Amino acid sequence: MRKTLLFLFLGCLLIPGWQAFAQDKQVSGVVTADDGSVLPGVNITLKGTTRGITTDIDGKYTISAPSSGTLVFSFVGYLSQSIVVGSKTTINVTMVADAQQLGEVVVTALGISRERKSLGYSTATISNTSITEARNTSPLDALNARVPGLSVNTASGAPGASTVLNIRGFNSVTGNNQPLFVIDGVPMNNRGNTSSTNAQNANDDFNRSMDFGNQMNDINPNEIESITVLKGISASALYGSRAANGAILITTKRGKSGKTQVDVSSSFAQSTILRVPHLQNTYGQGWSGLFDRIENGSWGPKLDGKTRLWGNIVDNSQMLEAFLGTGR
Repeated sequence: MRKTLLFLFLGCLLIPGWQAFAQDKQVSGVVTADDGSVLPGVNITLKGTTRGITTDIDGKYTISAPSSGTLVFSFVGYLSQSIVVGSKTTINVTMVADAQQLGEVVVTALGISRERKSLGYSTATISNTSITEARNTSPLDALNARVPGLSVNTASGAPGASTVLNIRGFNSVTGNNQPLFVIDGVPMNNRGNTSSTNAQNANDDFNRSMDFGNQMNDINPNEIESITVLKGISASALYGSRAANGAILITTKRGKSGKTQVDVSSSFAQSTILRVPHLQNTYGQGWSGLFDRIENGSWGPKLDGKTRLWGNIVDNSQMLEAFLGTGR
């Protein structure tokens, strides 16, 4: 009696599984593009499960799915489609191209716009919104952490200092490693502007210089439409050896047809000096207590408010009044 009840209980447990197995059926079909060509490699998954396959080289597929299931068809560059199986055993699908992805264009050499999918090299495009949202005064600083493989460094911590860019590392130890900058199709030089000391004597330092920044920092970020980074030699081959380190194409804004529109952007920044050097203000220009107009040291006469003559000093033994009166 106990064995009979056990077999009946196990049979009741297996009946739902048999029913679920009986509900699955083989669904097959062909996936094509909107132009009629077959699409190999299309992903087909049963919604809500991990079951899935891809179409073969002829665009054909076969999958096991229940009548209540939903098949999801997805492929790069095309819109995903969800189709309920129902009573159908053959489901042929025509994929529709995603106009948003196919219409995405980038600016290549000489300012020519091309579809991204037609290019054979890596590019990165930064829009005006991404450039201006951080409120950077320099468009080069706005590229930091936005382009893979692009290193953005500042030559010094001084305000307005030069910004150094490198794409995919350094190619030369002593030469220029910066990419070529092209503004609206015109190549530009982005080397830093420095001014050396005008030495007047042997004690002056000939190596001292001041960093006045580089030219690309002078561009107003609000006037830039987009920035395209071309990586590698193949991307920038049109510019020759000057673009051996890559190229950065800057497209500025221009007039467009439509209604007149005025955009106003304003920003304000303020900074304070953390620590200033301690300077002596007891002695004036010169050295060893003597004034010297070409001496950059500050150890000349004491600044005590007294007026001191400069030139041939007349001592007390001379008679100024008699000399000035007679001239001899």
